[in-house]
Amino acid sequence: MSEGPREAHRRWKEYRHLDPSERVLIAIMNNPRDLAIARKEGWYRIPVRSAPAIMEFGWLAFYQTKIFGEEGWAVHDWAEVKGCTIVKRRELLPMEDAHPRADDDYYKVSIGELRRLPRPIVSRRGRRTVFIPTPLSKFQRAEEINDLFHESPLEDRLWEAFKQEHIEAERQWPLWFKKATYSLDFALFCVRGRIDVECDGDTFQGGED
Repeated sequence: MSEGPREAHRRWKEYRHLDPSERVLIAIMNNPRDLAIARKEGWYRIPVRSAPAIMEFGWLAFYQTKIFGEEGWAVHDWAEVKGCTIVKRRELLPMEDAHPRADDDYYKVSIGELRRLPRPIVSRRGRRTVFIPTPLSKFQRAEEINDLFHESPLEDRLWEAFKQEHIEAERQWPLWFKKATYSLDFALFCVRGRIDVECDGDTFQGGED
């Protein structure tokens, strides 16, 4: 169920063709200090080793986790990207020069003033996700986190069908099994358990299992 090269190519093909000004990256915001830095100093850091495949985007939005209380598990703020450079972590956070990753490379994403969404983009199940790249048009229409995923037209159509039928589903749901992490196209939450729905056909998640 792990993603293979062909699936990774499919995932990014359409997104790559977008002008960077039409791309949005939703990034995790898991502590108030980093949100304060984004708001007051105008930057956000992303480890180079775990960064998204595409680092050219016009907008950055923040998905706040449980630590933010009533505003947790939702996207509230976004900002225009002004630039992106690679620096050492210790340059970004000199007060933490003893941190074990102090000498690691990070993207310093410079951003403009934070903009408040007219309504938050919520996660109904309080899920934890790191990065979601999505087109600006999809971001502007989104009501919940599942509306943001940009995997394939087939998945988009199936997601709309689930919503119309009031079927509880989560897109790109993480599954941990035997020390590996898998991403399910759809996880359906039923009274007696969960169902995995895949849209990859004969390339089923690109794995042998």
